[in-house]
Amino acid sequence: MKIKWPQKLRLSNLLYNKKFTVILSIVLAFSLWLGIAMVQKPIRERTFTDLSATISLDGTAAEKMGLSIYSDVTSQKFSVTVSGPNSLVSELDADDFSLSIPTIDINSADEYTLDVVAKANINDSELKIKSVYPSTVKINVDFTSEIEFDYDDQESNYQVMLDNVDVNEDEGFVLGSTIIPDSHKLFTIKGPSKIVNKINSAAAYLDINQTLSKSETFDTDIHLFDASKNLLYRFTQDGSVYDGNNNVISNSYLTLSFTSVKVTQEIFKQKEVVFKPKFNNIPAGMASTDVKYKLDNEKVTIIGAPEIVDNTSEILLEAINFRDVSTSLNKFKKSVTIPDGLSIIEDIKSVNVSVDTSSYSVTTLTINDVKCLGLSDGLKATTKKIINVKICGPKDIIKKIKSSDLYAVVNLEGKSAGTYTVDITIKSDIYDTIWQVGTYTTSITLK
Repeated sequence: MKIKWPQKLRLSNLLYNKKFTVILSIVLAFSLWLGIAMVQKPIRERTFTDLSATISLDGTAAEKMGLSIYSDVTSQKFSVTVSGPNSLVSELDADDFSLSIPTIDINSADEYTLDVVAKANINDSELKIKSVYPSTVKINVDFTSEIEFDYDDQESNYQVMLDNVDVNEDEGFVLGSTIIPDSHKLFTIKGPSKIVNKINSAAAYLDINQTLSKSETFDTDIHLFDASKNLLYRFTQDGSVYDGNNNVISNSYLTLSFTSVKVTQEIFKQKEVVFKPKFNNIPAGMASTDVKYKLDNEKVTIIGAPEIVDNTSEILLEAINFRDVSTSLNKFKKSVTIPDGLSIIEDIKSVNVSVDTSSYSVTTLTINDVKCLGLSDGLKATTKKIINVKICGPKDIIKKIKSSDLYAVVNLEGKSAGTYTVDITIKSDIYDTIWQVGTYTTSITLK
């Protein structure tokens, strides 16, 4: 049975159809290209960029010798150009390649120019490595050295350098010491021997450029110097590194135990103040300001923290027991009591105090009246009169005072039956500007 095609679908008619001829041309061209591609496999070149290379001394003679690589190879970027069948090359990406730098020939501390070797991570003999760029790298190989500076060692070349620190000397301010914490006193530097061996000294350095009125703490940079005091490197608080010409460098290949130090700059203040004696056991009717005296040193210069100096107007002397004062004993050598946080500039450890006793006189009396304080219930005290008690006071009072104007006080609190020797205090309910001279005891029996 014959199939009858419609008139318009007959080949003789389709060949005169423009749309049909266009489609037929495209199909024939694609078929022809596909046939050629399958037979000839056209070759294509392609370049991959931004690749990294690996380098290591593991397992080499250099490693066993203690050598290390001091070059920043890992941050360098390389490109690889490959060729191969277009169908293969088109499917590749950067992860299909690995770059390495062989180090087997390294055997001493030196600078080396080494080849960069590229390898495809796919097994296809039709893929060829055409080139690597750059094809070589320069690396420095060196032994590792370490240097240590101890701030507490007087022979160590490790110091603090704070520049342009000013104080107002007219107001009494004085520049003090620079202090670093214990955690920053031991400073180590580790790195390639060629660099470490050039380092002769280190400093915690900062240009303050301020006028200070109190102690302050600063975060300093670290400066490294050679034997001629030329600056080799400057490590800043933000992690940057500069060379001696103030150029930023990406890597010094040095490892520091720290790159910044907290340094405290002490600021002191000084001023002149007076010495002032202190008196204990002054009679109730007298004030310390009523006591007239002379000092062989009246003023002294103190120095210390500004806030302490500002609140100090006098330096007290060791206390004088007023019971030691009499017309025959009125000169005392007393040590200087220096408050915490202060020191004295002058070399004065004691001051001679002369108490003016020209308006006083002394008398000797027997005290018959003894008053017992703190006597336990049920006990009775038997006492004796107290003889040869010296009393000092204003001349007009001493002239008329009598034994009956005075009494002795003893403290028996907590004491049970028995005989005791106790201290006594002489008092008067009539006169309050007199005092006993010396110390006295008496024997008391409790029953």
